[in-house]
Amino acid sequence: MYREPFRWRPDPEQRGLWLRLCRDVDVTERKGFRVQVGLDVDIALFRVENSIVAVSNICPHKHEATI
Repeated sequence: MYREPFRWRPDPEQRGLWLRLCRDVDVTERKGFRVQVGLDVDIALFRVENSIVAVSNICPHKHEATI
């Protein structure tokens, strides 16, 4: 489990902020990685073609986390 505290960090290239959610090695092929940010944000991370993709982890039908 990734234990570094969540902190927003500036991203000069995108002129915005980013949040480190986990280590790169935590997200493996063919398996989702669940991250909770605060009390109300639930995110699922997936490795797709050597990139990491983030989506909401809340099922639109069940209204609950899926991973």
